[in-house]
Amino acid sequence: NDSSLTYKIAAGGVTFGAQIAEASDTFTNVQKKPFNFAVSYAGGPLSAAFGYEKTGAEGVAAAKWTTFNAA
Repeated sequence: NDSSLTYKIAAGGVTFGAQIAEASDTFTNVQKKPFNFAVSYAGGPLSAAFGYEKTGAEGVAAAKWTTFNAA
């Protein structure tokens, strides 16, 4: 989306990012502002990450999801 605000910072093995965008029209079924964020850690042999996204689409079963991984 060309009308979005993005923020990202990384320090000491921790990374955080977030983004929010303007809603588009009803043709694409995005009536609400989509947004997402993620945080991750990587240090030595350990890593973990968490992310969340809400698409802004209404009436769609998979309009949001959460992801977690670690190694």
